Amino acid sequence: MRFTPLFWPALLAIGCIASDSQGADATWPFDLETTGQDVVWTSTTPIDTTAGRYRFEYLITMAEADGTVGGFPIGTIDILEMLPPEQVSDVGYAQGPAPVVVWNSSIVAPEPPDSPAVTADVQIFVDAAGFAHMSMTNVVLGTTAIDVGPPFGLVSVTATRIQMSGSIFADAIEITSDLNDDCVVDTADLGLLIAQFGSDAEQSDINDDDIVDTADLGLLISEFGSVCE
Repeated sequence: MRFTPLFWPALLAIGCIASDSQGADATWPFDLETTGQDVVWTSTTPIDTTAGRYRFEYLITMAEADGTVGGFPIGTIDILEMLPPEQVSDVGYAQGPAPVVVWNSSIVAPEPPDSPAVTADVQIFVDAAGFAHMSMTNVVLGTTAIDVGPPFGLVSVTATRIQMSGSIFADAIEITSDLNDDCVVDTADLGLLIAQFGSDAEQSDINDDDIVDTADLGLLISEFGSVCE
């Protein structure tokens, strides 16, 4: 599964903005923070473990940090506005059944050539019982240039605490070829696959091999007409 890298993702405030997200099969809100230590989180409820595919969506809704300048605390800074729009929200798919890895990567933020304020290894996965887990390990808080406003402007700030909060929304897709998640495999799904044919679009990459090709088309045709029970 190929999620777009997030800005400080293991402490995500993740939520959802798509119209169908309000009916998500699982909603996992949380609020996490770190002062440099490893952090872990586990959802309080599970999702169906037998699904053929899973759809995940996130939206960063709150992000803030405490820092120091020259060893002196400067209070809390709203860092949400520093996030590029394409990193604030994303949709991803994973092939079922559970367990499935949602995201597994190392992050550095801000990206080079800026000095990093944080580096970490992040993993998000759903275990065999359907519970979601998030871990952020090897956390290092560093120093980077941040505009703190007048009268100081751009200064070197050392991060001392980072906090983000929100929710993960997840859907268990019963039929693997139901690309638009409307509980039926029909011409709408076929149209999506054809439109994304030859790309690495996760939505139509039914067999999760990083390419939408004839193998995915064959799977869709084999399930054509199927409906959710």
